Amino acid sequence: MKFVLPPIESAADIAAAMKAVTSALAGGLITPGEAAAIAAVVDTFVRAIETSDFERRLQLVEADHFNQPGEAADMSGAGPNGYHHNP
Repeated sequence: MKFVLPPIESAADIAAAMKAVTSALAGGLITPGEAAAIAAVVDTFVRAIETSDFERRLQLVEADHFNQPGEAADMSGAGPNGYHHNP
């Protein structure tokens, strides 16, 4: 019988994947070395998801910042890039 890792498409899928790994290990379906290798693959997915989520959040913040330049101006009216915004 082969071990099948459940699909990992989002952070919500990580717990199910690791539960499947630990269950397979406990049931003798995979060895501790195989479990470690699979866990390393899952860890790679976790990092990819975190990077993707961070990039998405950063784009949202940047889009919001550039859509509201007046709010980024300091007391002199200069924004963080040194340019003045004239509404």
